[in-house]
Amino acid sequence: MRSILLLAAATAVLALPASAPAQNMMHNPGHHPGWNQNWHIIGFKVVNGSSDKDTINLPGKQRYRQLKLCAYNAPLHLRDFDVQFANGGHQDVNTRARVNPGTCTRAIDLDGRNRDLARIVLKYDRIQRGMRAPLVRVTAR
Repeated sequence: MRSILLLAAATAVLALPASAPAQNMMHNPGHHPGWNQNWHIIGFKVVNGSSDKDTINLPGKQRYRQLKLCAYNAPLHLRDFDVQFANGGHQDVNTRARVNPGTCTRAIDLDGRNRDLARIVLKYDRIQRGMRAPLVRVTAR
């Protein structure tokens, strides 16, 4: 059931109109910043412009040691994010960074060895009324 919901959500997001960099990333991932063969897309979300907090739920049962957040369609003023692990633990990452469209955060080392990720809670500055909401993509290795 969960995989059907994830597939439906992915289909809905991909149906949205995207900027040229985002379209290029979706159709040709080998040619966007920060991408190489070791990084895997594990989640994404169009952030809610009327709030300053969003959650990206991630598929479990896969272990990673690093992750990056990438922005598309619009910049994201990221304050910090909380990585929540399947075992109930979490890691707070303070970034205080502007992630421009088509760019990613630095590679974030996850505490401990390979970790099973459950979700990421984003905290960011509110998006101004009338501005496009960024698509945030999570990659991990």
